[in-house]
Amino acid sequence: MTPKTSGNTPQYKITVIPVNDEGSRFYLEKYKPFRLASLQQDPQAFGSTYERELAFDEETWLSRIKNPLATTFVAVRADNSSNQIVASTALIGPLPSTTAITTTTTSNNPASNPYQVILREQ
Repeated sequence: MTPKTSGNTPQYKITVIPVNDEGSRFYLEKYKPFRLASLQQDPQAFGSTYERELAFDEETWLSRIKNPLATTFVAVRADNSSNQIVASTALIGPLPSTTAITTTTTSNNPASNPYQVILREQ
């Protein structure tokens, strides 16, 4: 994706949060507060709740970044050395066919928490 520009200077850059120590620190220090604020600001956009994720311990947060089937992308301000996140998304997959079946047939709707589906199937 091409960064949005103002004149010749990109305003945003899209990056993948790496699965390493640096990525883990970024995930806990930048992404976690961004996600919690987003859950409060626009709760209907999520399959989770602020209260649920606020209760996560550090190990639970880090299990998300370490999930081998998940890739988390963030958009950060290109001109800001603090790496302020302005948007994020996580892509999960490819999912095994048994996971897809579980997602559509389980009554408690694990599709609202794809991390739960992946962990349950492994």
